[in-house]
Parts: sequence; structure tokens; C-alpha cells
Amino acid sequence: MKKNIIIFISLILGLTILGAACNLFHKNQELEVSITAELSASHIINLLAKDNTHPLLVNAITKANQNKKEPTEPYIEIFGKAFENTNPDIPLVKLFNIDKIDESLTNNSSNEETLNALHKEIDKRVIETITILKKRINRFGIRNNKFEQIENTERVLIEIPKVENIERVKHLIQTRAVLGFWETYDNQEIFQSLEEVNEKIKTLLANGKIELNGKEFQPTDYVLDTTTMVETEWAQKYPLFAVLTPRVNQQGQIVPGPCIGNAFERDTSTVTGLLRLPEVTNLLPNNLKLAWTVKPAPWDATNSIYELIALKVNNKDNTPPLDGTYITKASPEEGSQGNAYITITKNKEGAKIWQRLTADNIGRSIAITLDNKVYSYPLVNAEIKGGRSSISGDFNMQEASDLANVLQAHPLPAPISIVDVNTKNDSLDEN
Repeated sequence: MKKNIIIFISLILGLTILGAACNLFHKNQELEVSITAELSASHIINLLAKDNTHPLLVNAITKANQNKKEPTEPYIEIFGKAFENTNPDIPLVKLFNIDKIDESLTNNSSNEETLNALHKEIDKRVIETITILKKRINRFGIRNNKFEQIENTERVLIEIPKVENIERVKHLIQTRAVLGFWETYDNQEIFQSLEEVNEKIKTLLANGKIELNGKEFQPTDYVLDTTTMVETEWAQKYPLFAVLTPRVNQQGQIVPGPCIGNAFERDTSTVTGLLRLPEVTNLLPNNLKLAWTVKPAPWDATNSIYELIALKVNNKDNTPPLDGTYITKASPEEGSQGNAYITITKNKEGAKIWQRLTADNIGRSIAITLDNKVYSYPLVNAEIKGGRSSISGDFNMQEASDLANVLQAHPLPAPISIVDVNTKNDSLDEN
């Protein structure tokens, strides 16, 4: 009997010690890596504004961004001070859609009441962000994790075990995952506008200079061989096309499709800047939205040339006719050639929109974007029923799995940035 008691007590002690060791290991694993991420409060403020281009709003946000130094101070307080310092006689509430913020607000609400309502709305978006990120991390396979909002800020503290590829986790956190299915323009519909833009840029250069991001734009800087007078003169005659190669074939014929030009990755910001000049925007269609491909052109052996795609906007909100809110399932798949892609299933309403969208665009392309980058622009051959579609984009299976993960968890309410990654010492490794 005594022997059995001794064995039983030994067993209990052994299990207790083992449990304590497992708990210690588990605890250390949970707290090995801490990531601090910050939601863009200014983006949320812009979303809630009646007109996010209003000079008073733009000025207040610009000053708030300049004055933001302490991470413990809520952004909305900095924004409120910046607004009142420059606009003391104008009610803040006049700049916002109060029905999107708080039903208790009125057109006579004070600045303090408006700021309090904005603060609550931003906090709601932080909590929503935590929910989405937790789903992503869990689907990634990291079950032991901790998420919490850092008090009085727009920051989230994420604690996870040690992982082999922290960059992959950071990408998972930072990808906003705003998916869009867009109608497109054809190159032939835009080419003449680009020629007009080129002429306007040439006139602007003749009358002065063009500055982009603090640097003077010189078309001859983009000539590969500056010793060739022919190329130099060509660049001066066609300043836009010196940096954006038009989509034409060797015979000079316009190539059909939604791609309107190509540029080296290093030059994409220059092209974007030129096409956003106030003097040239009115030469382009009002409902034109331009977006670069997420990866280099498939025909480019140097992996350095990106395509510019012409999207068509058919509503005042500048949103696609179909987005990621209709997704019920996103799954990575492997094609017969070893290429990976993502299969998307939509809900009933999304299936109807997709059917109508494909029916209206037979013979044209529909561009699929994620976070304003074009992943593919397949040609529609027939009306598609059933709500299924796919996203391709020269993925490997890991990229496809991560993309399916973030799509399934829905998009973040605002862009998020990682401000700190801290890898803590593992006490088990030190002993």
C-alpha cells in the first residue's frame, strides 16, 4: 500500500514539474517577439470627412503629422490643436459627415464634442484591426499570441513566439488587403490623351521647369545613351514617353488592352507625378484611375519593368464595383504548370455583381487589384456565373497562401505601419 502511495505521489510530482516546465517554455515562447504596429489615424479622419481635399482639413492633418512626436499622445488631440490654432472661428464639425461618426452630433456641435466622437471612432477601428490581425496570425499557424491596444494611442502591441521568417509575419500584418475588381479602359481609348499630355509637358518645360518631389524633371535624364543626339532630341520632343514607354508594337500600332505604357521601377514615381500635374489632369478622362502592376511584366527578362494599367471608375466614391467584402472563401491553388493562384468564392450578392460585371465586359479586361496594385487583368470571354474567380500574378505557393489568408480575414480599416520589432532573450537558450 505504501509503495503504491509513494508511486502515486511521485507521479503527481513528476506531472507537476513537467507541467511547470511546459508552462515556462510556453510563456517564453509567447513573449519572444513583440511587434508594435500603428494604425493611420489621419487616413480614418480623411475617410470620415465630407471632402478630404478641403484646404482646412489638409492643413490641419499636415501640421498634426509634423507635430506628432510622442507616441503616447492620441493623434486626435494633436489634430485638434493643429486645427484650432489655424482655424479658430470655424466649427470642426462642418468638415465631417456626422452620420458616419456619431448620431448625437449636430451641425452646432462644439470642437470638443466632435473630437471626442472622432476619438471613439478611431478606437473602434483599432479594435477592428486587432480582430482582423488576430485572425491572420491564427491562420498563419501562430496560435500562442497576444494582442492589445496600447492605452491612449492608435498603436497595437503584438506578442508572438519566435518565428523563422519575421519578414513574412510583418508583411502579413502590414498588408491592408483592399481587393478590387475594376472595369478598364482600352489603350486605344487613352492613347490620344497621353499624346496631349506629352504636348502639355513639353510646353511647361519650354516655359520654365517641372519639379517632382523636390527634383527638377529633365527628360534627357532618362535617355540611355546621352551621346546620341537623335535620342536626346527625341526625349525633348516626347518628354512623357521618354520615361513612360507607350504600349505600341514595332510597327507603331497601338497594342489593345488596358496597359497604356511601361516604365522602369525606379521611374514609376516620376510617371505618376507627371500624370498628376494640375496642368495635365484635365486632359485625361475624369473617371480614369491609374495603377501599376505589383510585379514586373512577364515578358521582361530584367525583372525591372512595370506596366501602367488604366482602370475605369464609375461612381463618385472612387471605389470598384466589386470588392473584398463579398468574399466568403479564398484558397491557394497550384496550377498544372506549377504556378500558384488564389481561388475566390463570393456570397450571393457578390456572385450577382460578378455575373453582371463579366456580362457587361465581354471582350474587355477586368483588372484585379490589391492595395492599389494590379495583380492581373484577364480578358473576359463570356459571362461568368456562380461567383467564383481567381487571382493570378506569378505567385509561389507561399505567396498565394499568405494572400489567401489576408483576403479571408477581410481588409484592415486603414493602413498600418510597424514602428518597432523587439526580439526578447530566450532564457532557455541562455542556460
